[in-house]
Amino acid sequence: MKKQLLTITCTAFLAGLTCLSLKAQTLPKDECETVLNFDGTNDFIQLEKPSTFGNSSMTLETWVKVPIVGEGGLTSTTRVGNIFSNYDDGDNVNFEIHNNGDIRFYWNGAEVDTRGTTDLRDNKWHHIAFSRDVQNSLTTVYIDGEIEFSTGAGSNITFTSPHRIGADNRNGTGVYFHGDIAVIKVWGVAKTKEEIVEGMASKAATDPNLLHYYDFNDGKNSTVLTDYGT
Repeated sequence: MKKQLLTITCTAFLAGLTCLSLKAQTLPKDECETVLNFDGTNDFIQLEKPSTFGNSSMTLETWVKVPIVGEGGLTSTTRVGNIFSNYDDGDNVNFEIHNNGDIRFYWNGAEVDTRGTTDLRDNKWHHIAFSRDVQNSLTTVYIDGEIEFSTGAGSNITFTSPHRIGADNRNGTGVYFHGDIAVIKVWGVAKTKEEIVEGMASKAATDPNLLHYYDFNDGKNSTVLTDYGT
């Protein structure tokens, strides 16, 4: 996989953590050397180039840990924040956790805007996957390998602005993420439930469909982030 070095913007930092239990699973050790901690105030990573997954099937996978209400700056009405977003620039998408701790998939200026029901504000690690299947006009969202909801795929779009990790693209007024993110993978295919379950506990191998792969293992307080995608 080729390496792309990206500048970390604001105060998002790499903090060494050990693997933590997640229900019956454990975060994979080869992807658990470091995580990104976001304070919900001004932490984010600005990616450098627009991604290409807007006009095809795709899957975004990540591990997140959201603090309980009353900790980490979260109130009962605070939006947990954007995991990966370029709202509100042109054609846009939000992969977000909303104000009830529920997952939100927001596509193309609310052409698709669907939220789940599971509250992730429990200070535990969860694997989240958004699988957009253009051929079947279907987006399926998973928590820990189980279907949280299915919704439409929306129109194919072309991103003209780079995304951010941990925020949207509104400076000062955006929705910043509260909590930890351990890894982000973006695939150029719609992964099935079986593929998601199989891959959630292993490090991504070389694969031409892996568009972006951020493992955040660049070192504590690093000012660069490596993209191991193709």
